[in-house]
Amino acid sequence: MTIQSANQTHWLNGAALRIVRLRRLILLLAFVFAGTLVSGSPLDAQQAEAEAEVEVADNGTNPGALGFKFMPYSRSTELDNGVKDVDMLALFSMVPLPFISPFTAVVFEWPVLKYRDYSSVLEGTDPEEIGGPPNFPAGLPPGIDTQRLARGDLTGWGDFRIRLIQGLHMFEGINTLLMVGGDVILPFASDLGLSSGKYQVAPMIVTVTNFSPTSFMAILHFYFMDVGDSAHEGSDQMGEIGFYLARIFFQKAWPSSGYYLLPEIQFIYDSKVADDVSSTSLWFGPEVGKSWKSGTTAMTAYLKPGFGISADPGERKWSVEMGMRFIP
Repeated sequence: MTIQSANQTHWLNGAALRIVRLRRLILLLAFVFAGTLVSGSPLDAQQAEAEAEVEVADNGTNPGALGFKFMPYSRSTELDNGVKDVDMLALFSMVPLPFISPFTAVVFEWPVLKYRDYSSVLEGTDPEEIGGPPNFPAGLPPGIDTQRLARGDLTGWGDFRIRLIQGLHMFEGINTLLMVGGDVILPFASDLGLSSGKYQVAPMIVTVTNFSPTSFMAILHFYFMDVGDSAHEGSDQMGEIGFYLARIFFQKAWPSSGYYLLPEIQFIYDSKVADDVSSTSLWFGPEVGKSWKSGTTAMTAYLKPGFGISADPGERKWSVEMGMRFIP
């Protein structure tokens, strides 16, 4: 093959990938826009009537409560291969968008101080074996300086996440709210070693069922896919992203004491782990927290350990998260 034909093949492959990514982005935007068009006053009336029957106190954990909330938190995760991913300080904020509808909100999430410890990585380690979703969905780029990573000195800020949520329909008989939305992840981290290296989008479908004023169940479905490379050098050599994530919550609260229990199960199906190869993983995280009021502000403190079930080398072995939620 001549140099010219090789360059033409490379250009065609790149153009095809860009077209695929553009189609993914258009699909996500159409999905969210359609949800916005379908929603509106019918949901407002149904929601008000249903809430009159089952009023669930909002301690910041219910995905169906789309009011303002602010949550600083810290999370430490270790993969089965020893790599550590630590969000020393992350900021989460939900902002309602009443000018669209009473059941529309946007979420911003950003690890402003992040640390990754690659000291378990030895020189010559295959970057594809370093990680998997959700922490390392694209692995690491081939040729990255593993000696620099092995020093474990990567500290900075991480990627920025934006989520749009739109309520669609309230099923009155079963007190279940249907919502749609989407995540957009912007790879603005200070270092490629702290980033996914990819612009990502993820359509989202959510159902929230309120069983009583003290208990609910929520199921969140996502499909993450990359739509472009970050500005970091080497990001174009990283693997594609394409994985399904299901998050299943169940909460039981005891209002007299303020305590609650919120176990979560995450199921991941990664269709892009390698050519013609896929993988699945499970993670379990039982959150325990206590809610109280300070003046007119509802406050919640929580602790959330997590455990990977039959984790592979690139998957989560354990994690621990702690933080505060503030609802004015």
